[in-house]
Amino acid sequence: MRPTAVTVIGIIGIVLGILGLCCNIVGIVGAGSLPMLAEMAQQSGEQSARVAADAE
Repeated sequence: MRPTAVTVIGIIGIVLGILGLCCNIVGIVGAGSLPMLAEMAQQSGEQSARVAADAE
């Protein structure tokens, strides 16, 4: 039985929908951890500046 265009488009739609859902979840998790990552980067920046000042 040959799949019709409607079936093919439906399957493509389902696959794209699942992909979109996964990307959406990754985006939400990423947005949630952004402030934490920014804080960690700021702290490591302060530490490296402190180490550079101590080395002089």
